[in-house]
Amino acid sequence: METNALIESNLSIAERMAKSRSKSVDPRIYYDELKSAAYAGLVDAAHKHRDPVPFEAYARTRINGEMEDYIRELNWNRYHPVQMRPLEDCYVQVEENTPHRMVSRLVDAAFMVLPEEGRKLFHWYYREGLTMKQIGENIGVGESHVSKLIKKYHTYLRNRQNEILAIAER
Repeated sequence: METNALIESNLSIAERMAKSRSKSVDPRIYYDELKSAAYAGLVDAAHKHRDPVPFEAYARTRINGEMEDYIRELNWNRYHPVQMRPLEDCYVQVEENTPHRMVSRLVDAAFMVLPEEGRKLFHWYYREGLTMKQIGENIGVGESHVSKLIKKYHTYLRNRQNEILAIAER
């Protein structure tokens, strides 16, 4: 079947999946946004589909993945305006009313105390939003090893909370 025909004949699947998903996400994520992501997943599926996998099964996987990517990206941007919120939460107790400037300085200070490898990993993971698999491909290791490295640098920063605070307060 031609690509355009595949897309047109499966639009209802993308719409149903978006509608279903919209019921279980933050209400600030609108159905139309999810529907757009679902359509993008459907188009991607139509272009990449190869037999023998049934198209509908393949399309559902691609549609769901596209919506999840969209939600993850949207939530990151909405809830992590400093773009490194996990660092501030993990390593230094930040009060709710802490000025944005100070939070930004804490994040910068955390980066300063990290070794080069840790800075790269955290930049890719937290700022660029790469998956552990993508990071692993960048440095030539598996996802499991990337996960261990990230945990290692979380611990590294946790053990240096006082140093991070001192740098941030300068």
